[in-house]
Amino acid sequence: MWQTLVNLVLSILHDDPRYEGQTEESLLDWVIGHGYPGAPSPHQSTRDLIYVYAANLLNSGARGPNAQAFAQMIAAGTRHFIHQNAVRPMELRALARHCAAYLDETGEQLVGRTDRNPVYRREIQQLADGAVLQRGLMLPRLMQSVVQFVRLLNEPHYGGQAANFHSPFMHRHDAVVPNPFPQNKLREIIDFPQVGVAVGMNFLKDSQLSAFAPDGRSVRQRFEDLGNCHVGWFVKPDMHVLRLMLYATGRAANLGIGSDAISTLDAKQLEQLQLRYAEGRPGAHMGSNYEYQLHRGWPDEGGLWRCIEDVQRLAQASGIAPVGIDRLLYLIGSGNFQSQEARLTVSQSERYRRFVDAIDPLFGARRDAFTSRTVPTPASCVAPPIVNEPLRPQGADSGDSMTPYPQWADGKTPKTHPQARPQAWRPVQNATVIHVKGATYRGSREITGTFQLADSEQGPVAHAGKLRVEVLCSWFGVKPPTTFPKLVVQPGDFRVESGFSGDVVDDIAK
Repeated sequence: MWQTLVNLVLSILHDDPRYEGQTEESLLDWVIGHGYPGAPSPHQSTRDLIYVYAANLLNSGARGPNAQAFAQMIAAGTRHFIHQNAVRPMELRALARHCAAYLDETGEQLVGRTDRNPVYRREIQQLADGAVLQRGLMLPRLMQSVVQFVRLLNEPHYGGQAANFHSPFMHRHDAVVPNPFPQNKLREIIDFPQVGVAVGMNFLKDSQLSAFAPDGRSVRQRFEDLGNCHVGWFVKPDMHVLRLMLYATGRAANLGIGSDAISTLDAKQLEQLQLRYAEGRPGAHMGSNYEYQLHRGWPDEGGLWRCIEDVQRLAQASGIAPVGIDRLLYLIGSGNFQSQEARLTVSQSERYRRFVDAIDPLFGARRDAFTSRTVPTPASCVAPPIVNEPLRPQGADSGDSMTPYPQWADGKTPKTHPQARPQAWRPVQNATVIHVKGATYRGSREITGTFQLADSEQGPVAHAGKLRVEVLCSWFGVKPPTTFPKLVVQPGDFRVESGFSGDVVDDIAK
């Protein structure tokens, strides 16, 4: 997949006369990017980090000030709070006062529309005077977001310095999918004004990739190096990446979306597009164990997180950092080549068509398998039949009623509630519980409910897509406060292993 994408991008670039004769290395060098002209070292310079944050707040396409002009104003306003590369907390009023002074001194225009500049200038002055402005105004929200980000930088583990903020991104990653680190970092800023999944991920990516500026290594080697640390696992699920991954993963076929519609699919409705992504089922080539981990707890952004995990899986299979796949897909979709001023001459619809034509052979011959929802059940994996022993005498320890006690044919007794039986057995052994629903919690000792299991730890089960196994059972033991135990399933037996951390739904968290 990686090589297909590389060849596709290179073929598009070679068709552009501006890049004729360029080597593969020099072309791919543009894909990684060279940072922001006004902030070359956000991974080291605290001033540059705040600049990149401010510029990214206007990356969503919403109407507002020019991103570069706004970021330059914020950089000038915050420099009064930076000493020895460490920023101290600031109040919105103080920041607005310094920004107003900067605009008075330089005459900088925040937007090309002359009728909007006086409005923005007046709002900044009102903030500097301590006025409370109308809720929802763009500029006050942008500036308040910067104030909150600076407050985050002053947490003890960051100490107000960009270098401390950057350090965790460089920790080694063992290429395990999904990588939760990007989501954990996003949680620190997701509630700040004007920050969402796409904007937040783009900021975290852009501010840290500068550590991998050209240094003599080959571009391919830099892509591989990026995959060895957390910074290489940040993906921005923008419109172009969503569109192209919708098709590359086989979801488009499952949703009945033809290849001719990919380039225009919800072109002006990113929210609707990500909802379609969440609905689509991935193709078999994406792997058999495909239960999503990243999007849990983000119900409104489920499609975006599914796309991110798709890119992570694709990159893992290719041996390339996910950010490399992200940059190539963005280049195909947007046509932007390093800067807004340099664009590919091949039309967007033509770039999308070439992508579809290049990707389709990877899974076109197995289209039926991708849309099939049936799961074969090998006979060798079917659990032993249940037989009933004679009715238990009245007064048995499970209660006074005369109830049959389920028992496996081999004589072993399953650890289930006396009135519960395993249901809907599927070919699974040693599977891990990944979701619990409809559970009841009795006296801190027993949980009964419906469990969804991941694939076998012994290897993938022969089926396409996500495996759903439901069993009615119970286990005994004290439930940890923020985790649920690991349930290992074997024919005729349920046993618990501790130490498995996962999401707990509300009804068993009580």
